[in-house]
Amino acid sequence: MAVIIKYHLHAIVQSCKACRDISQLLKTDFYAYDYSGYGISTGTSSEKIFMLILKLLINIFLNRKDHMFDQWGNQLSSFQIALLGYSIGTVPTIYMASKHPPNLCGIVLLAPLASGLRLYAEANRTCCMDRFLNYDRAPEVNVPVLACHGCMDNVIPKKHSEVLVERFPRAVTPFYVEQANHLTIFSRQNLSVFFRIRYFLSHETDPLQAEVV
Repeated sequence: MAVIIKYHLHAIVQSCKACRDISQLLKTDFYAYDYSGYGISTGTSSEKIFMLILKLLINIFLNRKDHMFDQWGNQLSSFQIALLGYSIGTVPTIYMASKHPPNLCGIVLLAPLASGLRLYAEANRTCCMDRFLNYDRAPEVNVPVLACHGCMDNVIPKKHSEVLVERFPRAVTPFYVEQANHLTIFSRQNLSVFFRIRYFLSHETDPLQAEVV
């Protein structure tokens, strides 16, 4: 079983129906949440808070593993976690994956950014003032990674995915969609993206490792 944790709801996914549709398209359980200061969530947003919220959520899943059930009501003895990040939501996704949490089988990145300053200029070295350091954390991720990006994305250009794919040790073949932009890459306008993610979850992620007693 793969549990997807979707990050960065904001204006894209704001309803239970949308989450249900995504779950059906991916054929897996799908857990979605906002982060502090965005969407309908209160509080103040910061990079540190982004990381903390995802860490807490993963811990909740791991601590509740005895209370996880499949669609027929059967208790699950084990489950996999697949993280999915969209846009700035790829930052906490990559950060957490670089920390190697238990049960993580892979991550999906939709329209990821290499870093904050790299949105304005290409760079081989990271400036000390840069933020959202996906570029630097990518080599520490030890699970399969799927990047999906729209070729017409003028918010975070496809070049960011191309750069990151070269940095991940276990990146699978990325999925670039000719007519997709930053808003449509994860929508019913591009169902091929959902099919590609579904294949990734079924065939390219890591199997769950048996616990050592």
